[in-house]
Amino acid sequence: DTCHAGGISEIRRIGAFAEIYYAGMAPHNPYGPVSTAACVQVDFAMPNFVIQEMVDPDTSPISMLEFVVEPLPVVDGHILPPTKPGIGVEVNEAACLRRQPDFSIGTTRTFVSWYGAKHADGGVADS
Repeated sequence: DTCHAGGISEIRRIGAFAEIYYAGMAPHNPYGPVSTAACVQVDFAMPNFVIQEMVDPDTSPISMLEFVVEPLPVVDGHILPPTKPGIGVEVNEAACLRRQPDFSIGTTRTFVSWYGAKHADGGVADS
């Protein structure tokens, strides 16, 4: 996915390597609308792009669309090329400030389902 692979430039290089071997690109995107906008920019630049995964904002526990001023429109399951500058969306900084995550150890451990899950031999387990 674009965010974990090192950003737009790196995922574009990965796409170019895949293209050499006639492999299609289907980028993973488990994040919100800013990440989706970055992915879409890469998608429109890759000749071997196939499909883009994105989080459905309607099923998210919080309204992820609030983090951008105007989200990219989805029309009949398709995202059209962005026409705004940059990656095509403007970050809603006020919404980001309202939703500052609590990264304290205790809080993080309660939200990470696999934290503390171990096999009988002490190995990390997937819960």
